[in-house]
Amino acid sequence: MNALEVNGVSAGYGLTQVLWDISFSVRKGQLVALIGANGAGKTTALKTICGLVRPTAGSIRYQGAVVSGKRVHQVVGLGITLVPEGRQLFPKMTVEENLRAGAYLARAKPRKARNLERVYQLSSCSTSRAWGSRRSSSRRSSASSGCCTSRASPSSSSSRTCGRR
Repeated sequence: MNALEVNGVSAGYGLTQVLWDISFSVRKGQLVALIGANGAGKTTALKTICGLVRPTAGSIRYQGAVVSGKRVHQVVGLGITLVPEGRQLFPKMTVEENLRAGAYLARAKPRKARNLERVYQLSSCSTSRAWGSRRSSSRRSSASSGCCTSRASPSSSSSRTCGRR
């Protein structure tokens, strides 16, 4: 079974149709890139999958459950959300504070510490101080530690290129 199935989905904004009969599937563990020119419908497709835009036709299933037509909070409850890139929605928050904000669902809270540690390991930052943790007595900058800046959002380039420069 596919983790995500989008079948014959059409969607748009008001009288402007943006998506026409798109279909694709994603297997569990598979990495997929949605590529296209500006205005091609990439963001509309993602917004439709997470319930921000209602499809006018077709169906969306996540782990076998019908997602199309559900309210956004119901889709988030299933584990699907959209994180806009490059908007710096919370620019004054540290990277760690942004990550913690994303773990607000009841089912995510028991795994919060383990997931944060996994992110630290993946980014090759050896301590939470480098991520601007409030528990830290010192703040390191990217220049002194070669790690993430202490005041960066997850969408900023400094946090995406965490590690030695």
